[in-house]
Amino acid sequence: MKHRILLYAFGLTIFISKANAQGLSDWQFGISTIKESFFYPSKHNFIGPYHPGFSLIAEKQIKELKKSNKILSLETGFYHHKYFQNGVFLLSGLNYEFRLKGRLKLRWGPRLGYLHAFSPTGRYKLKDGEFKQIKDWGRPTALAGLAIGASYPILNKDEPDKAVDLFFNYQVLVEGPFAPGAGVPVVPHTFLALGIKTKLFSK
Repeated sequence: MKHRILLYAFGLTIFISKANAQGLSDWQFGISTIKESFFYPSKHNFIGPYHPGFSLIAEKQIKELKKSNKILSLETGFYHHKYFQNGVFLLSGLNYEFRLKGRLKLRWGPRLGYLHAFSPTGRYKLKDGEFKQIKDWGRPTALAGLAIGASYPILNKDEPDKAVDLFFNYQVLVEGPFAPGAGVPVVPHTFLALGIKTKLFSK
């Protein structure tokens, strides 16, 4: 599993490094650390066991409104839950961002995406009276939910095109189909993310 994570991160790094800067100057790119919870929204999402992960994000403002902005958000990442499952995910969303007094920004928006889940202990099959480990190709499923968050510039605060923002996201997601044959069609997830983002390409 560690080799999969390293290959995954390496591939994304190569993709970004070879991307043509033209057309990307309006995008912010970021990285975050994740705390995943297999639980409905509650205080346990914040104080419960730590199931680590990371994500890479890309965001672009697509419309400026009178009191808010519309932000397109793309995210990909990985999480490890040793008692439940490991997962590689892709998420897209539309954020409605509101600027408060000063430089603090709040946001919320829907999420829709894809999850490929792997067993943390491997898969086994009964053969010749024994359980033998077999190749785990993972299980594809869908994600849907809602995200709320906030961001604040911590470097180059007076230069929007060079600012480095600290951000926090709280995502409440539903995974499905999970195990409809066992009477469990969907299961909940929450992602707590803390990271930084900035524009990597200049105009």
